[in-house]
Amino acid sequence: MSEQPIKIGYCLSLSGPLASNGKTARLVHQIWQEDINRRGGLLGRPVRMICLDDATDPKRVPDIYKTLLDEEKVDLVIGGYGDNSVAPAMPLLIERKRYLVALMALAVNVSFAYENYFVMIPTGPRPSEALTEGFFALAAEQSPKPQTMAILAADAPFSKSPVAGAKDHASRHGFRVISEDRYPLATNDFHTACLAAQAA
Repeated sequence: MSEQPIKIGYCLSLSGPLASNGKTARLVHQIWQEDINRRGGLLGRPVRMICLDDATDPKRVPDIYKTLLDEEKVDLVIGGYGDNSVAPAMPLLIERKRYLVALMALAVNVSFAYENYFVMIPTGPRPSEALTEGFFALAAEQSPKPQTMAILAADAPFSKSPVAGAKDHASRHGFRVISEDRYPLATNDFHTACLAAQAA
């Protein structure tokens, strides 16, 4: 096995409101790195994952990817977890003509149409609709069938696509959306938001 590692760089939200998702993803990456290296590495070379914390702040992402490319000299960049950690990196990666494999960033490439963007999400070709399809199918089978619904979503780029999909399903199944609200990512207590939706 060659001593020269294949360096894979990315950022995750290891602190801030989305840290629980970021830390979970980081753990999976560490397990994969240990496993692949125990089995001889990738293409005969050890793998070194370089993960930097974006602190759930999209403004930090472009500089993180500049650091990964210019200082760490990574061989491959991958996306963080979701739109917040992926979309801000796209202009730089397109300019540098780098491949990007992203996780859960459903609608990031809609506006860029970048041919070297690849997304991993188990939702098929219609991710916006697929995320909520089962919920609406089940609700439509209830007796009595619900007539109205409220939408409460995170105030973040990653929620836009699923909300659009939910509205499409609501229309298709005859549910009337009577309330739509956003909450800050750092929200832990949804009591007030739920009361407002109930009042609507």
